[in-house]
Formats: sequence, C-alpha cells, structure tokens
Amino acid sequence: HESSADPAREKATIQRPHIFLSLVDDVGHNDMGASSTDLSGFTPYMPALAKDGVVLSNYYGQSMCTPARVALHSGKFVHRTGFSTPGYGAGYEISSFSHYSIPPRNQLLGTRMTELGYHSLYGGKWNIGHCHEAYLPFNRGYSSFIGYYTTGPNYYTFDTTDWYVNETTGNYSLVKDFWVYDNSTGENYAVHQHDDFYTDTHIADTLTKWVYEHANEGVYPEAGSNSTPLFLHTAFQGPHGDKGLNFSLAKQMAIMATGDKKKVEAKLLRLEKLRAPGS
Repeated sequence: HESSADPAREKATIQRPHIFLSLVDDVGHNDMGASSTDLSGFTPYMPALAKDGVVLSNYYGQSMCTPARVALHSGKFVHRTGFSTPGYGAGYEISSFSHYSIPPRNQLLGTRMTELGYHSLYGGKWNIGHCHEAYLPFNRGYSSFIGYYTTGPNYYTFDTTDWYVNETTGNYSLVKDFWVYDNSTGENYAVHQHDDFYTDTHIADTLTKWVYEHANEGVYPEAGSNSTPLFLHTAFQGPHGDKGLNFSLAKQMAIMATGDKKKVEAKLLRLEKLRAPGS
C-alpha cells in the first residue's frame, strides 16, 4: 500500500518522543537498576522506568570502551569499521595520540538522529577518534558537546596518562583532556583544570542547562515550548575508574542514597581490597 501523503509534511506533523541514551563503562548486571539484587537503592528511578517500560535481556556488545562505542554509533560489527584488529599503544582503545577513527563514509547515530529532525546533544566520553576535526562530535551530528575524547582523565585535573613534550619548556607534561563545544555561542575550547568541579558534575550541570535552553527557546513560538524532539546521549565518567575520586564523599553519597550505612561500608571495604596492590 502506497501513501499519497507528502513525506515532508508527515515528518513535520508526527510527534516524535524525546530520547535519552546513557552509556556506562564497567558496570555489571548487579550494579544498579532493576537487574540488581541488592543495589537498586542506589538508582531508585531505574527500577521504576523498567517496570513501566521494556527491559532488554538478550543483546550483543563489545567488552572494551572504543569497540563498544564504535558498534553503538555505527550500528555495525567492529570488523566492518576497522576496529577488530588491535591498534597502536592502547590496543583497540583510542588514546591521546591515536590517528584513526570510524571512517567518514559511515553515518553515525548522531547524524542519523539529526537528519530525523532531532536536536542532538552529547555529554561525556567520546573515545571513537579525534585526530581530525571531521571526527569530532560536532561534525558527526551533535550540535553541542561537553566531555573528553580519550579513555578518561583525572576527575579534577583532567590529566590523562599520556605524556608529551612541552615545546616552550622542553619538559614532559601530561596531556589534558576536557572539551566544550557550545553551538548556541559558537565556543569551542579546552578546559585545562578547574579546582571547583568534578568532571561528571560539570557535564551534568551543563547538559541540564542545554536541555532547559532547548525546551524554552522554541522553534515554534506559538507552541509555547520547543517542539523539536531532543536526543541526549550521555557517557558519564564516574563508573569507569577512580582517577582522583574522593572516596569519603562517595561513601557519604552512597549512604544517603541507600540509607544503609553498614551495607555501604562492607561494599566499600571489598572495593578497597580489590584496589590494593597485588590483589
């Protein structure tokens, strides 16, 4: 059956839902949400969403940061995009000096969502290539970006584990990795260090600001709010590692979330043992 309706008109009139996609590294099935047997208190909203939504129980993914993202963004198995063979230095992983990315001929998720009429924002870990401007988020479908390009910097100093020679001093320095591209202002800059914020807090605050601005600017003023659907992709750093993490603060927040000091202390003790040298 062929429709006689104008496709462009249909696209303009169909009410599309806002979409929020969150990708987390190094989190197990029992670490949060509806699948957890003892930690659902840390993420009280997730079980509620699962109860009223759809829970996937069978799916395929990659076990490392960059290949997992390559598959998600491209919609292809990694051997189709050049990420099935270890690269230089960090193996499969994109590091500060990696000189490759997903080839531009592959249309990525952000671009596809934007072509469908979505306003696309990205916050957090990119890690699929940044050696050329063509590979950066704002050239792959996302209008604004805040986050980092490598596997993960220190939460407060933004230092990676990669070194370079400072041309001014001749000394070795750690590569910094925290970036902001704000389409509303045209600003594109690196943040070298900020003692007042933790990376994920700044990412969350900035994304909240952008979402609020999107909702209130309004492409169609008569609608009273922005009727353009929003695609928000987050990949927070928090679960991935503990580079500069304040464990005392993390403990307080966990106790507040669960109300179970004894259980939190027991789990953090196990974590400290796992972190101990030689464990």
